[in-house]
Amino acid sequence: MKKIKKIYIAILLLSALLAFIYGQPPLNRINGEKAGHVAENISKSTSSPKPPAPDYSFTLRAAGVSSMPVYSLYDVKIFGDTIKTEKRFECVLGFGAREIINLKNIQKTLLISDNEREIYIFDEKERKISGRVISFPAGGGLNGAEKDSITAIAKSPDEKLIAAALKNKKTVELLTADNFQTVLSVEHDAGNIIFLYFDAKNNLYMVSGGRDGKRTGLYMAAGGLSYSKIEKISDFSLAADSFAVDASAPRPVFIFYNRSSGTVFSIDSASAQSGVIVSATPQREALQGRPVQIIADKGEIKLIRSDIKKISIVKGGKLTSEIDCPELDGAEIAAGGGNLKYFLAASGGSCKFGLLEKSENKLIRGGILEGLSSLGCADICE
Repeated sequence: MKKIKKIYIAILLLSALLAFIYGQPPLNRINGEKAGHVAENISKSTSSPKPPAPDYSFTLRAAGVSSMPVYSLYDVKIFGDTIKTEKRFECVLGFGAREIINLKNIQKTLLISDNEREIYIFDEKERKISGRVISFPAGGGLNGAEKDSITAIAKSPDEKLIAAALKNKKTVELLTADNFQTVLSVEHDAGNIIFLYFDAKNNLYMVSGGRDGKRTGLYMAAGGLSYSKIEKISDFSLAADSFAVDASAPRPVFIFYNRSSGTVFSIDSASAQSGVIVSATPQREALQGRPVQIIADKGEIKLIRSDIKKISIVKGGKLTSEIDCPELDGAEIAAGGGNLKYFLAASGGSCKFGLLEKSENKLIRGGILEGLSSLGCADICE
Protein backbone atom coordinates (compact mmCIF):
# COMPACT_ATOMS: atom_id res chain seq x y z
CA MET A 1 0.00 0.00 0.00
CA LYS A 2 2.81 2.38 0.91
CA LYS A 3 4.50 1.52 -2.35
CA ILE A 4 1.34 2.46 -4.29
CA LYS A 5 1.12 5.81 -2.43
CA LYS A 6 4.75 6.62 -3.29
CA ILE A 7 4.10 5.85 -6.96
CA TYR A 8 0.93 7.99 -6.90
CA ILE A 9 2.80 10.93 -5.28
CA ALA A 10 5.62 10.60 -7.82
CA ILE A 11 3.08 10.70 -10.67
CA LEU A 12 1.47 13.83 -9.18
CA LEU A 13 4.86 15.55 -8.81
CA LEU A 14 5.85 14.64 -12.36
CA SER A 15 2.49 15.89 -13.67
CA ALA A 16 2.90 19.18 -11.79
CA LEU A 17 6.45 19.59 -13.13
CA LEU A 18 5.35 18.94 -16.71
CA ALA A 19 2.43 21.33 -16.30
CA PHE A 20 4.81 24.02 -15.02
CA ILE A 21 7.27 23.52 -17.88
CA TYR A 22 4.72 23.47 -20.68
CA GLY A 23 2.69 26.27 -19.16
CA GLN A 24 5.58 28.80 -19.56
CA PRO A 25 5.73 31.17 -22.56
CA PRO A 26 8.36 30.46 -25.23
CA LEU A 27 11.94 31.45 -24.45
CA ASN A 28 11.80 34.44 -26.81
CA ARG A 29 8.98 35.90 -24.71
CA ILE A 30 10.68 35.69 -21.33
CA ASN A 31 12.45 39.01 -21.55
CA GLY A 32 9.83 40.69 -23.69
CA GLU A 33 6.21 41.57 -24.05
CA LYS A 34 3.35 39.14 -24.36
CA ALA A 35 2.37 37.46 -27.60
CA GLY A 36 5.59 38.30 -29.39
CA HIS A 37 4.98 42.05 -29.51
CA VAL A 38 8.61 42.91 -28.92
CA ALA A 39 9.74 40.80 -31.83
CA GLU A 40 7.09 42.47 -33.93
CA ASN A 41 8.24 45.94 -32.86
CA ILE A 42 11.86 45.06 -33.42
CA SER A 43 10.99 43.78 -36.86
CA LYS A 44 9.18 47.01 -37.63
CA SER A 45 12.04 49.21 -36.48
CA THR A 46 14.78 47.28 -38.22
CA SER A 47 12.93 46.79 -41.49
CA SER A 48 10.85 49.96 -41.61
CA PRO A 49 10.00 50.98 -45.16
CA LYS A 50 12.45 53.31 -46.85
CA PRO A 51 11.26 56.83 -47.61
CA PRO A 52 9.94 57.12 -51.16
CA ALA A 53 12.49 57.91 -53.84
CA PRO A 54 12.06 61.31 -55.49
CA ASP A 55 10.84 61.53 -59.07
CA TYR A 56 13.79 63.79 -59.82
CA SER A 57 16.64 65.40 -57.90
CA PHE A 58 19.51 67.80 -58.48
CA THR A 59 21.90 70.18 -56.74
CA LEU A 60 21.24 73.91 -56.53
CA ARG A 61 24.09 76.33 -55.86
CA ALA A 62 23.25 79.88 -54.86
CA ALA A 63 25.13 83.02 -53.90
CA GLY A 64 23.41 85.86 -52.13
CA VAL A 65 23.14 87.69 -48.85
CA SER A 66 22.03 86.52 -45.43
CA SER A 67 23.38 88.88 -42.79
CA MET A 68 26.60 88.65 -44.85
CA PRO A 69 27.39 87.43 -48.37
CA VAL A 70 27.10 83.64 -48.50
CA TYR A 71 27.48 80.71 -50.87
CA SER A 72 24.99 77.91 -50.22
CA LEU A 73 24.40 74.45 -51.64
CA TYR A 74 20.96 72.83 -51.60
CA ASP A 75 19.67 69.33 -52.35
CA VAL A 76 16.44 69.63 -54.33
CA LYS A 77 14.05 66.67 -54.60
CA ILE A 78 10.81 66.57 -56.57
CA PHE A 79 7.89 64.38 -55.50
CA GLY A 80 5.06 64.84 -58.00
CA ASP A 81 4.03 68.49 -57.65
CA THR A 82 5.98 69.01 -54.43
CA ILE A 83 9.55 70.26 -54.06
CA LYS A 84 11.62 69.43 -50.98
CA THR A 85 14.73 71.57 -50.51
CA GLU A 86 17.42 70.86 -47.92
CA LYS A 87 20.42 73.11 -47.37
CA ARG A 88 23.55 70.98 -47.35
CA PHE A 89 25.90 73.73 -46.21
CA GLU A 90 26.50 77.47 -46.20
CA CYS A 91 29.82 79.31 -46.48
CA VAL A 92 30.18 82.93 -45.40
CA LEU A 93 32.02 84.97 -48.03
CA GLY A 94 34.00 88.16 -47.74
CA PHE A 95 32.61 89.35 -51.08
CA GLY A 96 29.44 89.36 -53.12
CA ALA A 97 29.29 86.90 -56.03
CA ARG A 98 27.65 87.70 -59.36
CA GLU A 99 28.19 84.38 -61.18
CA ILE A 100 28.75 80.69 -60.39
CA ILE A 101 30.73 78.28 -62.58
CA ASN A 102 30.73 74.71 -61.24
CA LEU A 103 33.57 72.40 -62.31
CA LYS A 104 32.12 69.01 -61.49
CA ASN A 105 35.14 67.00 -62.66
CA ILE A 106 37.51 68.55 -60.12
CA GLN A 107 34.89 69.32 -57.45
CA LYS A 108 35.54 73.04 -57.46
CA THR A 109 33.29 76.03 -58.07
CA LEU A 110 34.35 79.42 -59.39
CA LEU A 111 32.70 82.45 -57.81
CA ILE A 112 33.11 85.70 -59.75
CA SER A 113 33.06 88.72 -57.46
CA ASP A 114 30.41 91.34 -58.09
CA ASN A 115 33.10 94.01 -58.50
CA GLU A 116 34.33 91.96 -61.52
CA ARG A 117 37.93 91.99 -60.29
CA GLU A 118 38.46 88.50 -58.82
CA ILE A 119 37.58 84.86 -59.35
CA TYR A 120 37.48 82.90 -56.11
CA ILE A 121 37.86 79.11 -56.03
CA PHE A 122 35.54 77.18 -53.73
CA ASP A 123 36.65 73.64 -52.86
CA GLU A 124 33.49 71.49 -52.74
CA LYS A 125 35.24 68.68 -50.84
CA GLU A 126 36.82 70.88 -48.20
CA ARG A 127 33.82 73.23 -48.20
CA LYS A 128 35.93 76.36 -48.08
CA ILE A 129 37.39 79.08 -50.28
CA SER A 130 40.84 78.23 -51.60
CA GLY A 131 43.71 80.50 -50.63
CA ARG A 132 44.29 81.29 -54.28
CA VAL A 133 42.42 84.13 -56.02
CA ILE A 134 42.46 84.55 -59.81
CA SER A 135 42.83 88.11 -61.11
CA PHE A 136 44.46 89.89 -64.05
CA PRO A 137 46.49 93.12 -64.20
CA ALA A 138 44.62 95.85 -66.04
CA GLY A 139 47.37 96.88 -68.45
CA GLY A 140 46.62 99.58 -70.99
CA GLY A 141 48.91 102.04 -69.24
CA LEU A 142 47.01 101.79 -65.97
CA ASN A 143 48.65 101.35 -62.60
CA GLY A 144 50.28 97.94 -62.40
CA ALA A 145 48.43 97.20 -59.17
CA GLU A 146 45.06 97.83 -60.81
CA LYS A 147 43.03 94.70 -61.56
CA ASP A 148 41.22 94.35 -64.87
CA SER A 149 37.46 93.85 -65.03
CA ILE A 150 36.31 90.32 -65.87
CA THR A 151 33.21 91.03 -67.95
CA ALA A 152 32.35 87.45 -68.97
CA ILE A 153 33.41 83.89 -68.18
CA ALA A 154 32.66 80.40 -69.57
CA LYS A 155 33.83 76.81 -69.28
CA SER A 156 34.33 74.33 -72.13
CA PRO A 157 31.99 71.28 -72.28
CA ASP A 158 34.79 68.96 -71.15
CA GLU A 159 35.65 71.41 -68.35
CA LYS A 160 39.29 71.58 -69.43
CA LEU A 161 39.32 75.25 -70.42
CA ILE A 162 38.09 78.44 -68.79
CA ALA A 163 37.63 81.60 -70.87
CA ALA A 164 37.60 85.04 -69.24
CA ALA A 165 37.04 88.34 -71.07
CA LEU A 166 39.01 91.37 -69.83
CA LYS A 167 37.64 94.87 -70.29
CA ASN A 168 40.71 97.12 -70.36
CA LYS A 169 43.19 94.72 -71.92
CA LYS A 170 40.69 93.82 -74.70
CA THR A 171 41.59 90.14 -74.56
CA VAL A 172 39.99 86.80 -73.82
CA GLU A 173 42.21 84.77 -71.50
CA LEU A 174 42.15 80.98 -71.83
CA LEU A 175 43.07 79.10 -68.67
CA THR A 176 43.47 75.40 -67.97
CA ALA A 177 40.88 74.24 -65.44
CA ASP A 178 43.25 71.92 -63.58
CA ASN A 179 45.66 74.62 -62.36
CA PHE A 180 44.03 77.86 -63.62
CA GLN A 181 47.12 78.96 -65.54
CA THR A 182 46.75 81.16 -68.63
CA VAL A 183 47.73 79.24 -71.77
CA LEU A 184 46.58 81.76 -74.39
CA SER A 185 45.64 85.42 -74.52
CA VAL A 186 43.42 86.21 -77.52
CA GLU A 187 43.27 89.86 -78.59
CA HIS A 188 40.09 91.19 -80.15
CA ASP A 189 38.58 94.40 -81.48
CA ALA A 190 34.99 93.55 -80.65
CA GLY A 191 34.29 96.15 -78.00
CA ASN A 192 33.09 95.13 -74.55
CA ILE A 193 32.55 91.35 -74.32
CA ILE A 194 29.45 90.65 -72.22
CA PHE A 195 28.97 86.91 -72.83
CA LEU A 196 31.15 83.90 -73.68
CA TYR A 197 30.06 80.44 -74.81
CA PHE A 198 31.80 77.21 -75.86
CA ASP A 199 29.88 74.95 -78.23
CA ALA A 200 30.12 71.15 -78.33
CA LYS A 201 33.18 71.36 -80.61
CA ASN A 202 34.96 73.77 -78.26
CA ASN A 203 34.52 76.72 -80.61
CA LEU A 204 34.42 79.90 -78.53
CA TYR A 205 31.68 82.46 -79.19
CA MET A 206 31.91 86.04 -77.96
CA VAL A 207 28.98 88.42 -77.59
CA SER A 208 29.92 92.08 -77.69
CA GLY A 209 27.94 94.94 -76.22
CA GLY A 210 29.40 97.20 -78.90
CA ARG A 211 31.61 100.20 -78.33
CA ASP A 212 28.60 102.47 -77.84
CA GLY A 213 26.56 99.94 -75.88
CA LYS A 214 23.74 100.18 -78.40
CA ARG A 215 24.48 97.16 -80.57
CA THR A 216 25.00 93.45 -80.00
CA GLY A 217 27.66 91.61 -81.99
CA LEU A 218 28.49 87.91 -82.29
CA TYR A 219 32.05 86.68 -82.92
CA MET A 220 33.69 83.25 -83.01
CA ALA A 221 37.18 81.86 -82.44
CA ALA A 222 37.50 78.33 -83.83
CA GLY A 223 38.89 75.71 -81.49
CA GLY A 224 40.39 73.86 -84.47
CA LEU A 225 42.51 76.93 -85.21
CA SER A 226 43.69 77.15 -81.60
CA TYR A 227 41.53 80.27 -81.18
CA SER A 228 44.09 82.27 -83.16
CA LYS A 229 41.55 83.84 -85.51
CA ILE A 230 38.41 85.72 -84.51
CA GLU A 231 35.69 86.24 -87.09
CA LYS A 232 32.63 88.42 -86.83
CA ILE A 233 29.41 86.53 -87.54
CA SER A 234 26.75 89.24 -87.35
CA ASP A 235 25.29 92.00 -85.20
CA PHE A 236 21.98 93.67 -84.36
CA SER A 237 20.97 97.24 -83.58
CA LEU A 238 19.81 96.71 -79.99
CA ALA A 239 21.72 96.22 -76.76
CA ALA A 240 21.37 92.89 -74.96
CA ASP A 241 20.43 93.03 -71.27
CA SER A 242 20.01 89.26 -71.00
CA PHE A 243 21.10 86.36 -73.19
CA ALA A 244 20.77 82.62 -73.67
CA VAL A 245 21.83 79.94 -76.14
CA ASP A 246 19.66 77.40 -77.94
CA ALA A 247 22.13 74.58 -78.52
CA SER A 248 19.62 72.13 -80.01
CA ALA A 249 20.69 72.96 -83.60
CA PRO A 250 24.05 71.87 -85.10
CA ARG A 251 25.26 75.46 -84.66
CA PRO A 252 24.02 77.48 -81.68
CA VAL A 253 21.40 80.22 -81.94
CA PHE A 254 21.91 83.15 -79.57
CA ILE A 255 18.81 84.71 -78.02
CA PHE A 256 18.82 88.20 -76.50
CA TYR A 257 16.42 90.46 -74.62
CA ASN A 258 16.36 94.26 -74.58
CA ARG A 259 14.50 95.54 -71.51
CA SER A 260 13.84 99.13 -72.59
CA SER A 261 11.99 98.01 -75.73
CA GLY A 262 10.72 94.61 -74.55
CA THR A 263 12.26 93.04 -77.65
CA VAL A 264 13.51 89.47 -77.94
CA PHE A 265 15.93 89.06 -80.86
CA SER A 266 18.39 86.46 -82.12
CA ILE A 267 21.60 85.90 -84.04
CA ASP A 268 22.00 82.53 -85.79
CA SER A 269 25.66 81.47 -85.80
CA ALA A 270 25.12 79.14 -88.78
CA SER A 271 23.33 81.51 -91.18
CA ALA A 272 24.65 84.77 -89.67
CA GLN A 273 21.08 86.08 -89.81
CA SER A 274 19.76 88.31 -87.06
CA GLY A 275 16.30 89.67 -86.36
CA VAL A 276 13.44 90.30 -83.98
CA ILE A 277 11.66 87.24 -82.60
CA VAL A 278 8.91 89.01 -80.68
CA SER A 279 8.22 92.47 -79.26
CA ALA A 280 6.47 92.82 -75.91
CA THR A 281 5.77 95.81 -73.69
CA PRO A 282 8.91 97.58 -72.42
CA GLN A 283 10.13 96.49 -69.01
CA ARG A 284 8.95 99.02 -66.43
CA GLU A 285 11.56 98.33 -63.76
CA ALA A 286 15.14 99.58 -63.88
CA LEU A 287 17.90 97.01 -64.31
CA GLN A 288 18.83 95.39 -60.99
CA GLY A 289 21.91 93.26 -60.49
CA ARG A 290 22.78 90.93 -63.35
CA PRO A 291 19.44 89.40 -64.40
CA VAL A 292 19.20 86.16 -66.37
CA GLN A 293 15.75 86.42 -67.92
CA ILE A 294 15.85 84.10 -70.92
CA ILE A 295 15.68 80.32 -71.20
CA ALA A 296 16.04 78.89 -74.72
CA ASP A 297 15.53 75.26 -75.69
CA LYS A 298 14.59 73.55 -78.97
CA GLY A 299 13.16 76.62 -80.61
CA GLU A 300 11.13 77.66 -77.59
CA ILE A 301 11.90 80.70 -75.43
CA LYS A 302 10.89 81.41 -71.85
CA LEU A 303 11.09 85.07 -70.82
CA ILE A 304 10.96 85.83 -67.09
CA ARG A 305 9.71 89.29 -66.08
CA SER A 306 9.32 90.47 -62.51
CA ASP A 307 7.60 93.73 -63.50
CA ILE A 308 4.52 91.92 -64.82
CA LYS A 309 5.01 88.83 -62.59
CA LYS A 310 4.89 86.41 -65.52
CA ILE A 311 6.89 83.87 -67.49
CA SER A 312 6.11 84.32 -71.19
CA ILE A 313 6.40 81.35 -73.57
CA VAL A 314 7.46 82.26 -77.12
CA LYS A 315 7.46 79.80 -80.01
CA GLY A 316 7.53 80.35 -83.76
CA GLY A 317 7.91 84.09 -83.27
CA LYS A 318 4.67 84.32 -81.27
CA LEU A 319 3.73 84.63 -77.63
CA THR A 320 1.87 81.35 -77.08
CA SER A 321 1.15 81.41 -73.33
CA GLU A 322 1.96 83.06 -70.01
CA ILE A 323 2.47 81.66 -66.52
CA ASP A 324 1.56 83.84 -63.55
CA CYS A 325 4.38 84.23 -61.00
CA PRO A 326 3.29 86.68 -58.28
CA GLU A 327 6.35 85.79 -56.21
CA LEU A 328 8.76 87.39 -58.73
CA ASP A 329 10.48 90.41 -57.21
CA GLY A 330 13.69 92.18 -58.18
CA ALA A 331 16.32 90.65 -60.45
CA GLU A 332 15.17 87.64 -62.47
CA ILE A 333 17.45 84.60 -62.21
CA ALA A 334 17.19 81.61 -64.53
CA ALA A 335 19.40 78.53 -64.72
CA GLY A 336 19.46 75.09 -66.28
CA GLY A 337 19.89 73.49 -69.65
CA GLY A 338 21.57 70.49 -71.18
CA ASN A 339 20.04 67.21 -70.05
CA LEU A 340 18.26 68.67 -67.04
CA LYS A 341 14.54 68.00 -66.95
CA TYR A 342 13.69 71.33 -65.31
CA PHE A 343 14.70 74.98 -65.58
CA LEU A 344 15.13 77.15 -62.51
CA ALA A 345 13.21 80.43 -62.34
CA ALA A 346 14.07 82.46 -59.24
CA SER A 347 13.59 85.92 -57.80
CA GLY A 348 16.51 87.94 -56.49
CA GLY A 349 14.37 90.01 -54.15
CA SER A 350 12.11 87.40 -52.57
CA CYS A 351 14.56 84.45 -52.84
CA LYS A 352 11.63 82.32 -53.99
CA PHE A 353 12.09 79.83 -56.79
CA GLY A 354 10.13 77.54 -59.05
CA LEU A 355 10.97 74.75 -61.46
CA LEU A 356 9.69 74.87 -65.01
CA GLU A 357 9.28 71.43 -66.56
CA LYS A 358 10.83 71.45 -70.03
CA SER A 359 8.37 69.56 -72.16
CA GLU A 360 5.06 70.78 -70.70
CA ASN A 361 6.03 74.22 -69.32
CA LYS A 362 4.52 73.22 -66.00
CA LEU A 363 5.68 75.38 -63.09
CA ILE A 364 6.22 73.80 -59.66
CA ARG A 365 6.70 76.33 -56.88
CA GLY A 366 9.51 75.62 -54.46
CA GLY A 367 9.24 78.31 -51.79
CA ILE A 368 12.05 80.38 -50.29
CA LEU A 369 15.71 79.36 -50.32
CA GLU A 370 16.62 78.88 -46.67
CA GLY A 371 19.10 81.31 -45.15
CA LEU A 372 18.97 84.00 -47.86
CA SER A 373 17.50 87.49 -47.73
CA SER A 374 18.51 88.27 -51.33
CA LEU A 375 19.71 86.10 -54.20
CA GLY A 376 22.48 87.19 -56.57
CA CYS A 377 23.02 84.17 -58.83
CA ALA A 378 22.30 80.46 -59.03
CA ASP A 379 23.32 77.30 -60.87
CA ILE A 380 21.80 73.81 -61.03
CA CYS A 381 23.25 70.44 -62.04
CA GLU A 382 22.44 66.76 -61.58
